[in-house]
Amino acid sequence: MRLPAAARSETMAAIALGLAALAVRLPPALAAPAPTSDAADYLRLAEGLRQGRGLVSLAGQPTAFRPPLYPLLLAGLGAQPRTAIAFQVLLGVFNCLLVVWLGRRLLGPGPASWVAGALMAVDPVHAAACARLLSETAFESFFLLTLLAVSSAGGPWRWLGGGICAGLSLLTRAAGVPAVLLVAAWLWGRHSGRARAAVVFLAGAALTAAPWLARNAIVMGSPVLTTQGGITLYSSYRPPQGKVFGTLVHDETVKEAERLGEAEADRRLTRAALRAAADRPLHTMRLSLLKALFFWTPIDWEVLDPPGRPSPVFLFALPLALVAAWRERARLALPIVLLAGLTIFSAAVYGSPRLRMPYEFLLDLMAAVTITRWPRHPLLWAWAAVCASVWLAGGLAKRALRALAQALGLW
Repeated sequence: MRLPAAARSETMAAIALGLAALAVRLPPALAAPAPTSDAADYLRLAEGLRQGRGLVSLAGQPTAFRPPLYPLLLAGLGAQPRTAIAFQVLLGVFNCLLVVWLGRRLLGPGPASWVAGALMAVDPVHAAACARLLSETAFESFFLLTLLAVSSAGGPWRWLGGGICAGLSLLTRAAGVPAVLLVAAWLWGRHSGRARAAVVFLAGAALTAAPWLARNAIVMGSPVLTTQGGITLYSSYRPPQGKVFGTLVHDETVKEAERLGEAEADRRLTRAALRAAADRPLHTMRLSLLKALFFWTPIDWEVLDPPGRPSPVFLFALPLALVAAWRERARLALPIVLLAGLTIFSAAVYGSPRLRMPYEFLLDLMAAVTITRWPRHPLLWAWAAVCASVWLAGGLAKRALRALAQALGLW
């Protein structure tokens, strides 16, 4: 049976987009570095699962420091880095197509959704993330499915399905809690059955996470989603040199807390972080500003190799997304709510390009609206050339931003 011309055209566009995304992701995947830091810890957890030891710390004790789904995924892939990276490359390609699908839901028919998918397909930071044993790519898949479910037509079943996908995202990356709550708030404001939509969505997320919470209540003494929150929060208010984020502090307060066990250490460090924030309000305000700036900085120091290179697609999309947010606030309500809420979260808790990365498709969707409105505008192409030049300049952009931050007294 021959497909209609429109269907054939869309099929060919999807194939072309998938091949482009694959072509950009293959080189970093083939040259993937050996797992270190977080990646090495995920691999260690996966190996422990395959050996029947469960999720255990280096000391051999049950741990909830990292949510379980990504180590389970690695274990299911044989705890083999090459196999896991190949799977993540395919997942990254799939995410680009999901962005197109979500764009259709939020932006309607037209080329904007394909432009958003193309921006994500050629993004070197997303390509590099697929080549690292990190949870961001898998989290992005579950969160995209969450947004697709809640933005599609239908009744309570789609809210429940969205909640289940949201719960899976939290079991992959606990830092997604604020994003899930923001989706619930958007549902509350968008639907006539406000409370019903939000409650069904949150119930789906809670039921999905319930087995993990029950496990932690039994073996950890507390039904926590993760025990990483305390040390992350404490490190954001006691950063090394007063400004270095992305490194967990290990001072005397942390050492003393760790002797009390993982769950109690998490509670103790959370309280210590809140005291530190309250004791020095002006310093806390400065750190909050710095964390929010780190969240939006166009420099990546946690995924790209070598670190400190600019993120060209993010840099290109950012001003275009701001223009779209101003002109089309109603149509882009969901991305705007999510990005504004995540900015506030980053200022209060922790901000970094890696925290932002799984949500950058929201900026791509917004930027696509501006690109398709003025596709031949000379300023658009001039800005694209600037961003390409910044990418080719490598570490020069990092040094320029640091000099600016030092001039402003922020670094």
